[in-house]
Formats: sequence, C-alpha cells, structure tokens
Amino acid sequence: MPEPCWYCKGTGTVECDYCQGIGFSDGSCPACSGEGRHTCPECNGSGVIRDEYEEDDEDFDDEF
Repeated sequence: MPEPCWYCKGTGTVECDYCQGIGFSDGSCPACSGEGRHTCPECNGSGVIRDEYEEDDEDFDDEF
C-alpha cells in the first residue's frame, strides 16, 4: 500500500507561497492563477509516495 505524501499529507496540492493560499495578491495571484494552491512537487499531485522499486521499474519502461 503506498504511503501518503509527507509534504502535502495526501492531498496532492500545497498552499501557494506567493499569496499564502488566498488566491489573490493585487488581483488574481500570478503564481497560482487565483487557485491558492499548487501541485505538490514531492508527489507530483498523486498524493502518495511510491517506493524506490516502483519508481526504478517505471523509469526502465520509459527507456524502451
């Protein structure tokens, strides 16, 4: 069973640093387009962290 991402706590998104999650800063936030959140950089929005073996296996498939 995959573990929930430690960075986003399994949500797949993180609060925008530029607007602190409000969604606007002198109008619509240019960093998050007014959403107030970004895709989590640690899990790429999946909400889970895969183990090393799964990641290596996927990379192998991409090469061929």
